[in-house]
Order: sequence, then structure tokens, then C-alpha cells
Amino acid sequence: MQYDEICEVITTSLPEDWASLWGKPFFLDGHKDEAHLHLAVHRAHVDLRLAWGLPLPDKISAWGPPWSKRETLRVLAEAFWRGSLVARWHLLLVDDSKCYLPDPQDWIVDPSVEAIGMTVSSSEVAVARLVEGITRDKEYYEQYLKESGFIIVSG
Repeated sequence: MQYDEICEVITTSLPEDWASLWGKPFFLDGHKDEAHLHLAVHRAHVDLRLAWGLPLPDKISAWGPPWSKRETLRVLAEAFWRGSLVARWHLLLVDDSKCYLPDPQDWIVDPSVEAIGMTVSSSEVAVARLVEGITRDKEYYEQYLKESGFIIVSG
């Protein structure tokens, strides 16, 4: 499977396309002393694994929604193909660990976009939605995403 195909499978799949493996922690390639909290295997492509929850030391400041004032952690989500790391995303675990959201990277200040704010790509939104859906009921994901104020851009 090629890199673009792996990313497409991840960003277009549904939570039910994945089998969760419980029994943390998961020590994976490149992380000898730190562990992911969750691991899932794609049911149709068993060589494809998605791991997430490895905390990063970054401090996150509140940015707008009332729940952003509660603990927010930056964590990694990583895709492995046949044991090799092939893709990595930064996620936010917001509201005292109640929801995964994409981690905004850029600010839009272009008047043609008719918005100013923190941006996330549509593929980052898809990965966060997938992780949230595999981890727990994704019922509140859309509400958290809307309240975040993130501007979704293509990509």
C-alpha cells in the first residue's frame, strides 16, 4: 500500500472499520520510554495500525470555548504500516479528556476567506473524528468541533 492510500484509508474510514486492542500501554517504534494509550487495527488491512494518546509536553492555553479553560493536552496519533511509522498527527484532548480534536496549526488572516482564526485541515478533522469515534461515543464530537471555532480548510 502506498503512502497516499494509507492516508486515504485512515481519513475516509469509519470507527467500525477498526478493531480496538485494549490493554495499554502500547510501546511502539520510536517510543522506547513512552506509550500510546490506544491502538486499533484496520479490519480490511491488518498491516495498518493506528495508535494515539501519547502525551506531548506542550502547555495549551485557553483560546475561547468555556471548556478550553479546563485541562487540554496535546497528544500524538500515529499510523503504522507493517510496523513502520508512516504518518503522524497532533491532536488536542480537551475538556478534561472528554474529546479529541484536531490541533490547529495556522491562523487565517486572508480577507478572501471571510474569516480570521485558527485553521485545521479537513484530513486532520477526519483523523480526530475517527480517533474520537473509536475511543468512545462520537456523539459530542461535532459539538466540540463547532464550539472550538476552528476554521476547516481543504487538505
